[in-house]
Amino acid sequence: MSFMQLPEGDGVRNDTALYEGYEVSVHYDPMVAKLIVHAKDRETCIERTLEALDNYQIVGFKTTIPFCRLVIDSAPFRTGAYSTFYVKEHWPISQPEHFLSSLAAIAAAGFTAEEQRRQPLPSHD
Repeated sequence: MSFMQLPEGDGVRNDTALYEGYEVSVHYDPMVAKLIVHAKDRETCIERTLEALDNYQIVGFKTTIPFCRLVIDSAPFRTGAYSTFYVKEHWPISQPEHFLSSLAAIAAAGFTAEEQRRQPLPSHD
């Protein structure tokens, strides 16, 4: 990560071990940070969360911040009318067949590479 500025303010907390210069390995836990926000009521908390998400500045890798902002600012979330199937219910994605074939090939290549990486190195005694 080449640059990071975290949101601050009343009722805003960041839980992370990230720092500028931090390298996120391909074997990292995808949750590298959490934003915790509280307020006197739901609407104030939602507005405070949206402001905090807008104030994140992270350079060096992609984040889910734009997606989080879309979800939190959506009508189902604002009204509390959502479930654990939120993404499936509100963003049904159908992929073209060639995309799914490519995705399967990439997954197979990744699996093969990981299996090879786990093999012991040959001994040169």
